[in-house]
Amino acid sequence: MLPNTPDYKTITIKSTNKLGIRLRTTYKTPKTSFFDFNFFSSNYNQKTQKYPIVCSINHDSEAYKYGLRVGHTITKINNYSLEYKDIHTILSDFLYEKNHSKFINLTIY
Repeated sequence: MLPNTPDYKTITIKSTNKLGIRLRTTYKTPKTSFFDFNFFSSNYNQKTQKYPIVCSINHDSEAYKYGLRVGHTITKINNYSLEYKDIHTILSDFLYEKNHSKFINLTIY
């Protein structure tokens, strides 16, 4: 593993089970652009949230039993990226995968 990189993990949950999680999706846009060459600017926001973060979880849920915890970041659901998706799109993606797949694979860190 490379130093200073997230430790990604995939958990698999039956799609018939409730996930029992709440996600936070407050995305922020960096205040610099690709063409801003002032790399040491104090306006640059290094804590930009790109993916939804688990803010609460039911301790009796399958997701909790398989290792999902508050603070984990969910990057993919069944290999589909959740990068910068709003909560309605994420809910739609979860419902689609729940109805069309036997399992839900969550890539987390």
